[in-house]
Amino acid sequence: MDQLQAMRVFVSVAEIGSMAGAARALDIAPAVVTRQVAQLENHLGARLLQRNSRRLVLTEVGQEYRRRATAILAKVEAAAAEVSLSSRAVTGRLRLTANSALLSHALMPLLPAFRRRYPELQLVVEARDDADRPDASADLTLLTARMGSLDGNFIARLLARTEVVLCASPSYLRTHGTPLHPQGLADQEALLPRSIRLARESAWTLVHRVTGESSALSLRQLSSRLDTDHRESLHDAVRTGMGIGAMLSVAAMADLQSGRLVQLLPEWRVGVFGIYAVISTRQHQPARVRAMVDYLTESFGLRTDDPWLARLEHQLASSPRDHGAFVEATRTA
Repeated sequence: MDQLQAMRVFVSVAEIGSMAGAARALDIAPAVVTRQVAQLENHLGARLLQRNSRRLVLTEVGQEYRRRATAILAKVEAAAAEVSLSSRAVTGRLRLTANSALLSHALMPLLPAFRRRYPELQLVVEARDDADRPDASADLTLLTARMGSLDGNFIARLLARTEVVLCASPSYLRTHGTPLHPQGLADQEALLPRSIRLARESAWTLVHRVTGESSALSLRQLSSRLDTDHRESLHDAVRTGMGIGAMLSVAAMADLQSGRLVQLLPEWRVGVFGIYAVISTRQHQPARVRAMVDYLTESFGLRTDDPWLARLEHQLASSPRDHGAFVEATRTA
Protein backbone atom coordinates (compact mmCIF):
# COMPACT_ATOMS: atom_id res chain seq x y z
CA MET A 1 0.00 0.00 0.00
CA ASP A 2 1.21 3.48 -0.91
CA GLN A 3 0.46 5.14 2.42
CA LEU A 4 0.83 8.70 1.17
CA GLN A 5 -1.57 8.02 -1.69
CA ALA A 6 -3.99 6.34 0.70
CA MET A 7 -3.80 9.44 2.91
CA ARG A 8 -4.60 11.66 -0.07
CA VAL A 9 -7.59 9.51 -0.95
CA PHE A 10 -8.89 9.47 2.62
CA VAL A 11 -8.51 13.25 3.05
CA SER A 12 -10.33 13.82 -0.24
CA VAL A 13 -13.19 11.52 0.86
CA ALA A 14 -13.37 13.34 4.21
CA GLU A 15 -13.44 16.80 2.58
CA ILE A 16 -15.93 15.96 -0.17
CA GLY A 17 -18.11 13.63 1.92
CA SER A 18 -18.49 10.76 -0.52
CA MET A 19 -16.45 8.00 -2.13
CA ALA A 20 -17.85 8.76 -5.59
CA GLY A 21 -17.09 12.48 -5.27
CA ALA A 22 -13.52 11.77 -4.20
CA ALA A 23 -13.10 9.38 -7.15
CA ARG A 24 -14.20 12.12 -9.56
CA ALA A 25 -11.98 14.72 -7.92
CA LEU A 26 -8.92 12.45 -8.01
CA ASP A 27 -9.76 11.03 -11.45
CA ILE A 28 -9.59 7.41 -10.29
CA ALA A 29 -12.11 4.58 -10.22
CA PRO A 30 -14.57 4.47 -7.28
CA ALA A 31 -13.45 0.92 -6.52
CA VAL A 32 -9.88 2.17 -6.06
CA VAL A 33 -11.06 4.76 -3.53
CA THR A 34 -13.02 2.15 -1.57
CA ARG A 35 -10.08 -0.27 -1.60
CA GLN A 36 -7.50 2.30 -0.51
CA VAL A 37 -9.63 3.56 2.38
CA ALA A 38 -10.23 -0.03 3.50
CA GLN A 39 -6.48 -0.82 3.26
CA LEU A 40 -5.68 2.30 5.27
CA GLU A 41 -8.15 1.31 7.99
CA ASN A 42 -6.69 -2.21 8.08
CA HIS A 43 -3.17 -0.82 8.28
CA LEU A 44 -4.13 1.48 11.16
CA GLY A 45 -6.35 -1.08 12.87
CA ALA A 46 -9.09 1.53 13.33
CA ARG A 47 -12.35 2.55 11.70
CA LEU A 48 -12.01 6.01 10.14
CA LEU A 49 -15.45 6.35 8.53
CA GLN A 50 -18.97 5.35 9.48
CA ARG A 51 -21.05 4.53 6.40
CA ASN A 52 -24.83 4.67 6.09
CA SER A 53 -27.27 4.93 3.19
CA ARG A 54 -27.12 8.74 3.10
CA ARG A 55 -23.59 9.88 3.83
CA LEU A 56 -20.18 9.18 5.28
CA VAL A 57 -19.35 10.38 8.79
CA LEU A 58 -15.88 10.55 10.29
CA THR A 59 -15.36 8.67 13.51
CA GLU A 60 -13.60 10.44 16.35
CA VAL A 61 -10.40 8.61 15.37
CA GLY A 62 -11.04 9.55 11.75
CA GLN A 63 -11.34 13.22 12.60
CA GLU A 64 -8.00 13.22 14.38
CA TYR A 65 -6.33 11.20 11.60
CA ARG A 66 -7.70 13.59 8.98
CA ARG A 67 -6.17 16.54 10.84
CA ARG A 68 -2.77 14.88 11.08
CA ALA A 69 -2.86 13.50 7.53
CA THR A 70 -3.75 16.93 6.13
CA ALA A 71 -0.75 18.43 7.94
CA ILE A 72 1.56 15.69 6.64
CA LEU A 73 0.37 16.08 3.05
CA ALA A 74 0.82 19.86 3.30
CA LYS A 75 4.42 19.37 4.39
CA VAL A 76 5.05 16.95 1.52
CA GLU A 77 3.60 19.50 -0.92
CA ALA A 78 5.63 22.27 0.68
CA ALA A 79 8.82 20.24 0.25
CA ALA A 80 8.03 19.80 -3.43
CA ALA A 81 7.29 23.51 -3.70
CA GLU A 82 10.68 24.37 -2.23
CA VAL A 83 12.37 22.19 -4.84
CA SER A 84 10.33 23.91 -7.54
CA LEU A 85 11.29 27.33 -6.23
CA SER A 86 14.96 26.42 -6.04
CA SER A 87 14.93 25.47 -9.71
CA ARG A 88 12.97 28.65 -10.53
CA ALA A 89 10.78 26.57 -12.85
CA VAL A 90 6.99 26.72 -13.02
CA THR A 91 6.16 23.19 -14.09
CA GLY A 92 3.80 20.35 -13.27
CA ARG A 93 0.03 20.08 -13.35
CA LEU A 94 -2.22 22.95 -12.22
CA ARG A 95 -5.87 22.10 -11.60
CA LEU A 96 -8.25 25.07 -11.56
CA THR A 97 -12.03 25.08 -11.08
CA ALA A 98 -14.63 27.83 -11.54
CA ASN A 99 -18.21 28.27 -12.66
CA SER A 100 -18.79 28.19 -16.40
CA ALA A 101 -19.45 31.94 -16.72
CA LEU A 102 -16.11 32.84 -15.14
CA LEU A 103 -14.31 30.24 -17.22
CA SER A 104 -15.80 31.44 -20.50
CA HIS A 105 -15.73 35.20 -19.98
CA ALA A 106 -12.92 35.88 -17.49
CA LEU A 107 -10.37 33.07 -17.47
CA MET A 108 -10.18 31.53 -20.94
CA PRO A 109 -9.28 34.81 -22.73
CA LEU A 110 -6.27 35.12 -20.39
CA LEU A 111 -4.91 31.59 -20.72
CA PRO A 112 -3.06 31.88 -24.08
CA ALA A 113 -0.67 34.53 -22.71
CA PHE A 114 -0.24 32.53 -19.48
CA ARG A 115 0.68 29.42 -21.48
CA ARG A 116 3.23 31.37 -23.48
CA ARG A 117 4.77 32.62 -20.23
CA TYR A 118 4.92 29.12 -18.66
CA PRO A 119 5.07 26.60 -21.52
CA GLU A 120 6.08 23.68 -19.28
CA LEU A 121 2.93 23.92 -17.16
CA GLN A 122 -0.01 21.60 -17.81
CA LEU A 123 -3.41 23.18 -17.15
CA VAL A 124 -6.48 21.22 -16.07
CA VAL A 125 -9.56 23.47 -16.07
CA GLU A 126 -12.95 22.27 -14.83
CA ALA A 127 -16.38 23.92 -14.55
CA ARG A 128 -18.33 23.58 -11.31
CA ASP A 129 -21.52 25.63 -11.50
CA ASP A 130 -22.43 24.75 -7.90
CA ALA A 131 -19.14 26.14 -6.60
CA ASP A 132 -19.62 28.71 -3.85
CA ARG A 133 -16.76 27.43 -1.70
CA PRO A 134 -13.20 26.44 -2.70
CA ASP A 135 -12.78 23.01 -4.27
CA ALA A 136 -10.50 21.16 -1.83
CA SER A 137 -9.27 18.83 -4.57
CA ALA A 138 -8.19 21.70 -6.86
CA ASP A 139 -5.05 23.83 -6.67
CA LEU A 140 -7.05 26.99 -7.24
CA THR A 141 -10.73 27.96 -7.38
CA LEU A 142 -12.21 31.08 -8.96
CA LEU A 143 -15.28 32.21 -7.04
CA THR A 144 -17.75 35.07 -7.15
CA ALA A 145 -19.19 36.27 -3.85
CA ARG A 146 -20.80 39.44 -2.55
CA MET A 147 -18.14 41.86 -1.40
CA GLY A 148 -17.16 41.17 2.19
CA SER A 149 -19.16 37.93 2.47
CA LEU A 150 -16.42 35.39 1.73
CA ASP A 151 -15.11 33.85 4.94
CA GLY A 152 -13.47 30.55 5.87
CA ASN A 153 -10.25 28.71 6.53
CA PHE A 154 -8.72 29.44 3.15
CA ILE A 155 -6.76 32.14 1.33
CA ALA A 156 -8.81 34.38 -0.99
CA ARG A 157 -7.32 37.12 -3.15
CA LEU A 158 -9.67 39.69 -4.66
CA LEU A 159 -9.05 39.99 -8.41
CA ALA A 160 -11.84 42.29 -9.58
CA ARG A 161 -15.28 43.67 -8.84
CA THR A 162 -18.25 42.79 -11.04
CA GLU A 163 -21.77 44.20 -10.68
CA VAL A 164 -25.11 42.53 -11.27
CA VAL A 165 -26.64 44.04 -14.41
CA LEU A 166 -30.24 43.84 -15.53
CA CYS A 167 -30.55 43.31 -19.26
CA ALA A 168 -32.86 42.21 -22.05
CA SER A 169 -32.81 41.77 -25.78
CA PRO A 170 -33.93 44.58 -28.12
CA SER A 171 -36.78 42.37 -29.38
CA TYR A 172 -38.12 41.84 -25.85
CA LEU A 173 -37.99 45.56 -25.07
CA ARG A 174 -39.74 46.49 -28.32
CA THR A 175 -42.63 44.22 -27.30
CA HIS A 176 -42.80 44.85 -23.56
CA GLY A 177 -41.27 48.32 -23.13
CA THR A 178 -38.36 49.38 -20.96
CA PRO A 179 -38.91 49.68 -17.18
CA LEU A 180 -37.88 53.11 -15.88
CA HIS A 181 -37.92 52.24 -12.15
CA PRO A 182 -37.16 49.02 -10.20
CA GLN A 183 -40.86 48.63 -9.33
CA GLY A 184 -41.58 48.41 -13.06
CA LEU A 185 -39.80 45.06 -13.09
CA ALA A 186 -42.81 43.48 -11.36
CA ASP A 187 -44.73 43.72 -14.65
CA GLN A 188 -42.00 42.01 -16.67
CA GLU A 189 -41.01 38.42 -17.35
CA ALA A 190 -37.98 37.65 -15.14
CA LEU A 191 -35.33 35.06 -15.96
CA LEU A 192 -33.53 34.33 -12.70
CA PRO A 193 -31.91 31.16 -11.36
CA ARG A 194 -34.31 29.04 -9.33
CA SER A 195 -31.98 29.04 -6.32
CA ILE A 196 -32.04 32.87 -6.21
CA ARG A 197 -35.80 33.24 -6.67
CA LEU A 198 -36.60 30.66 -3.99
CA ALA A 199 -33.88 31.60 -1.50
CA ARG A 200 -34.90 32.41 2.07
CA GLU A 201 -33.95 36.06 1.53
CA SER A 202 -35.36 36.33 -1.98
CA ALA A 203 -35.39 40.12 -2.23
CA TRP A 204 -33.14 42.75 -3.71
CA THR A 205 -32.60 46.32 -2.59
CA LEU A 206 -31.64 48.49 -5.55
CA VAL A 207 -29.88 51.77 -4.75
CA HIS A 208 -29.83 54.81 -7.02
CA ARG A 209 -26.23 55.75 -7.80
CA VAL A 210 -26.83 59.50 -7.57
CA THR A 211 -29.70 60.16 -5.15
CA GLY A 212 -29.17 57.18 -2.84
CA GLU A 213 -32.87 56.25 -3.11
CA SER A 214 -33.47 52.58 -2.34
CA SER A 215 -36.15 50.33 -3.79
CA ALA A 216 -36.94 46.84 -2.46
CA LEU A 217 -37.94 44.16 -4.95
CA SER A 218 -39.38 40.78 -3.94
CA LEU A 219 -38.11 38.11 -6.32
CA ARG A 220 -40.85 35.63 -5.36
CA GLN A 221 -43.45 37.98 -6.86
CA LEU A 222 -41.76 38.19 -10.26
CA SER A 223 -43.30 36.27 -13.12
CA SER A 224 -41.07 33.57 -14.61
CA ARG A 225 -42.04 30.89 -17.11
CA LEU A 226 -38.57 29.30 -17.21
CA ASP A 227 -37.52 27.40 -14.09
CA THR A 228 -33.84 26.37 -14.08
CA ASP A 229 -30.60 26.89 -12.22
CA HIS A 230 -28.47 26.51 -15.36
CA ARG A 231 -27.17 30.04 -15.88
CA GLU A 232 -25.94 29.63 -19.44
CA SER A 233 -29.44 28.46 -20.44
CA LEU A 234 -30.93 31.53 -18.77
CA HIS A 235 -28.38 33.70 -20.59
CA ASP A 236 -29.45 32.17 -23.91
CA ALA A 237 -33.11 32.72 -23.02
CA VAL A 238 -32.47 36.42 -22.35
CA ARG A 239 -30.66 36.71 -25.70
CA THR A 240 -33.63 35.19 -27.54
CA GLY A 241 -36.13 37.61 -26.03
CA MET A 242 -37.83 35.44 -23.39
CA GLY A 243 -37.47 37.96 -20.58
CA ILE A 244 -35.28 40.20 -18.43
CA GLY A 245 -32.16 38.65 -16.92
CA ALA A 246 -29.81 39.52 -14.09
CA MET A 247 -26.22 38.48 -14.64
CA LEU A 248 -22.75 39.59 -13.67
CA SER A 249 -21.20 42.22 -15.91
CA VAL A 250 -18.28 39.92 -16.69
CA ALA A 251 -20.71 37.44 -18.28
CA ALA A 252 -22.99 39.98 -19.96
CA MET A 253 -20.36 42.35 -21.38
CA ALA A 254 -19.83 40.80 -24.82
CA ASP A 255 -23.59 40.85 -25.52
CA LEU A 256 -23.98 44.39 -24.14
CA GLN A 257 -21.13 45.71 -26.28
CA SER A 258 -22.44 44.03 -29.42
CA GLY A 259 -26.02 45.21 -28.88
CA ARG A 260 -27.45 41.72 -28.52
CA LEU A 261 -28.49 42.80 -25.01
CA VAL A 262 -29.34 46.22 -23.54
CA GLN A 263 -28.58 47.18 -19.94
CA LEU A 264 -31.67 48.25 -17.98
CA LEU A 265 -31.80 50.73 -15.11
CA PRO A 266 -28.05 51.47 -15.32
CA GLU A 267 -28.48 54.29 -12.78
CA TRP A 268 -29.48 51.72 -10.13
CA ARG A 269 -26.98 49.45 -8.37
CA VAL A 270 -28.32 45.91 -7.85
CA GLY A 271 -25.33 44.30 -6.17
CA VAL A 272 -21.54 44.15 -6.29
CA PHE A 273 -19.63 40.88 -6.29
CA GLY A 274 -15.94 40.13 -6.02
CA ILE A 275 -14.07 37.70 -8.24
CA TYR A 276 -11.67 35.81 -5.99
CA ALA A 277 -8.77 33.43 -6.52
CA VAL A 278 -9.14 30.97 -3.63
CA ILE A 279 -6.63 28.47 -2.28
CA SER A 280 -8.12 25.92 0.11
CA THR A 281 -5.12 25.69 2.45
CA ARG A 282 -2.97 28.26 4.23
CA GLN A 283 0.13 26.09 3.90
CA HIS A 284 2.94 26.84 1.42
CA GLN A 285 1.79 26.65 -2.16
CA PRO A 286 3.65 25.31 -5.21
CA ALA A 287 5.28 27.85 -7.50
CA ARG A 288 2.75 27.03 -10.22
CA VAL A 289 -0.14 28.15 -7.99
CA ARG A 290 1.56 31.38 -7.02
CA ALA A 291 2.39 32.00 -10.68
CA MET A 292 -1.28 31.70 -11.69
CA VAL A 293 -2.54 33.89 -8.82
CA ASP A 294 0.06 36.57 -9.59
CA TYR A 295 -0.80 36.45 -13.29
CA LEU A 296 -4.55 36.81 -12.63
CA THR A 297 -3.92 39.70 -10.23
CA GLU A 298 -1.76 41.42 -12.84
CA SER A 299 -4.32 40.81 -15.61
CA PHE A 300 -7.37 42.06 -13.71
CA GLY A 301 -5.47 45.03 -12.30
CA LEU A 302 -7.20 45.23 -8.89
CA ARG A 303 -9.38 48.18 -9.92
CA THR A 304 -11.74 49.70 -7.38
CA ASP A 305 -14.55 49.93 -9.96
CA ASP A 306 -16.16 47.36 -12.26
CA PRO A 307 -13.82 47.20 -15.30
CA TRP A 308 -16.48 45.68 -17.56
CA LEU A 309 -19.07 48.36 -16.82
CA ALA A 310 -16.38 51.03 -17.19
CA ARG A 311 -15.62 49.64 -20.65
CA LEU A 312 -19.32 49.69 -21.59
CA GLU A 313 -19.77 53.27 -20.34
CA HIS A 314 -16.78 54.37 -22.42
CA GLN A 315 -18.27 52.70 -25.50
CA LEU A 316 -21.66 54.33 -24.95
CA ALA A 317 -20.04 57.71 -24.37
CA SER A 318 -18.29 57.35 -27.73
CA SER A 319 -21.60 56.72 -29.56
CA PRO A 320 -24.41 58.00 -27.30
CA ARG A 321 -26.77 59.01 -30.08
CA ASP A 322 -27.67 55.53 -31.34
CA HIS A 323 -28.02 54.11 -27.85
CA GLY A 324 -30.18 57.00 -26.68
CA ALA A 325 -32.47 56.69 -29.69
CA PHE A 326 -32.93 52.99 -29.05
CA VAL A 327 -33.75 53.45 -25.36
CA GLU A 328 -36.28 56.20 -26.18
CA ALA A 329 -37.90 53.98 -28.79
CA THR A 330 -38.29 51.06 -26.39
CA ARG A 331 -39.68 53.29 -23.64
CA THR A 332 -42.50 54.42 -25.90
CA ALA A 333 -43.09 51.04 -27.56
